[in-house]
Amino acid sequence: MKRTKAFLRNGRIKTPDSAFTGDEPVWDSKTTDLELYLTKAFGFYNYYLEKSDFLYALHEYMVSDTRYGAQKAEFLTKNYPANEVYNHAGGLARMATQGAPVQDRLRNLIDRLLRQVRVPVVAKNTGPSPIDIARARIPQRSREKVQSLITDLEALIDSWTVKTTGKIREFDIIEALNEINVEKEYHRPLQEWIKKYHDEYWQAYDKSDPDLVEGFSYLGKAALKHRIKALQTMFQSVEGWKKPVKARKPRKKRVKTADKQIKSLKFAPENDEFKLNSINPVTIPGSQHLYVFNTRYKTLNVYHAEGPDGFGVKGCTLQNFDSKTSYVITLRKPKEILPQVAGKTPKQIEKIVSKLTTKKKTATGRINGHCILHRVVASRKSL
Repeated sequence: MKRTKAFLRNGRIKTPDSAFTGDEPVWDSKTTDLELYLTKAFGFYNYYLEKSDFLYALHEYMVSDTRYGAQKAEFLTKNYPANEVYNHAGGLARMATQGAPVQDRLRNLIDRLLRQVRVPVVAKNTGPSPIDIARARIPQRSREKVQSLITDLEALIDSWTVKTTGKIREFDIIEALNEINVEKEYHRPLQEWIKKYHDEYWQAYDKSDPDLVEGFSYLGKAALKHRIKALQTMFQSVEGWKKPVKARKPRKKRVKTADKQIKSLKFAPENDEFKLNSINPVTIPGSQHLYVFNTRYKTLNVYHAEGPDGFGVKGCTLQNFDSKTSYVITLRKPKEILPQVAGKTPKQIEKIVSKLTTKKKTATGRINGHCILHRVVASRKSL
């Protein structure tokens, strides 16, 4: 199943409103109240994810679970029971992938869903309809690309609904068509979508449909006219589009999801001497700052990501950290310094470290069984 746009390439969820919602709730050794965690997690997922995103999360979990596999995952997500709430199964699947102890209840739910799903039976004498034949002629890949573009346009309509006055958000349909690079003959679903919304706005504008007049009563005549004109221009652009001749882009290297990246990572879950517990390592990929304490040598390993994509993990080695700003420093009084590292901002931590008399050493990125994953900061804050 294709990754939805709610997820980054490294498997993390996009959080444009993180200042208000916080980052994705993570299950770790410090979490004790499962029901409270579930409440927070479901609230977070319901805010950011839609049906396709929940089904993608469910698909990813089922593929990784040997009890189900790719075939059952594909079958269930394509035939999900209409009477069942998709965000419950998808939310639990995402939590399980992130390490939460919900696998038993999730498996019970998936088993129940699979029992409900049945393969549709087609009558022997019933042939495909003309519409089905026309759709079958469209290659699957082209259909998916056009549908993805329509999903982006749905977001455009949503923005027009929120902003009722002033200039409306524009959409470069030519650039989008060039990007998906699908043959013109397969654009019919896109044209039908544009015409559908154009006709709705027009019937509200000329007052030919009382229901639509009432439905769009929050928009003035000028606002309706702007939207009608924008859709007309968009329709003409689709009709006049010609497939550009361009060189094929090099294929992007596929980034492993966070749970797969940290699969072989070795670290110390806890340490009695310093009374420390490691955070869940699944939060490391994609994050911007990482603080690791080596209990054997009493060193604090400070890592800062070199770019906006954040860290990566390969085996037991941290990748994509800035070698110029990252470092290792010995702590003579770790029990005094570490609590401050856990509660301060990256900038404040740098001020605390600058007052230490021990010298900084070069960071290697290696993490082993003596290392406590002390803290991770997801946002890219200035130092």
